[in-house]
Amino acid sequence: MRLITFNAVAPNDAPCTTGRRGFTMVELITVLVLLSLVTGTVPFSLRGNIANSRAELAIEKLQLVDRQLRDSAIRSGRTSTLRLNLARGTMARSVRGQQEIVIEEGIPALRFRSHEIDTDEGQAVVQFLPDGTSATYAVCLRQSAMSRTWLVFAGMTGQSLVTSDADEIEQMMRR
Repeated sequence: MRLITFNAVAPNDAPCTTGRRGFTMVELITVLVLLSLVTGTVPFSLRGNIANSRAELAIEKLQLVDRQLRDSAIRSGRTSTLRLNLARGTMARSVRGQQEIVIEEGIPALRFRSHEIDTDEGQAVVQFLPDGTSATYAVCLRQSAMSRTWLVFAGMTGQSLVTSDADEIEQMMRR
């Protein structure tokens, strides 16, 4: 019987035939610079999406509160009230007590318009009558430093319209 052995280790004097054994410092720095550029741009690209999502959430909250107050006034047969605090960016609804709700963090209500009131400070009040109607009103929300969104509620039906055209609001409130 013959014993066959394999030498798995190259002798010390054999030349290295595998090429380089790692990355150079230039290659590592290049990769790190590229990674930092990519990760640095992500927050800027997401900032607009986050602001839009917050604005959409604020609009949905206002629509929900309007709908709840109209329904509550009809069910109870009593007047319900919505108070918008423009300075603090909050709204309070009073149906069996008062509950304060933050409209949305970072999305303040800048202005309130109705046929009777046009204000950008203090408090604005909307009364919902027992038949579920109110005055037609509009709330201006600030999405970003340059972007304003108006949310208009029709007094008779409660239907809402979202627009960024201040002239359109002006025309609606003149009628």
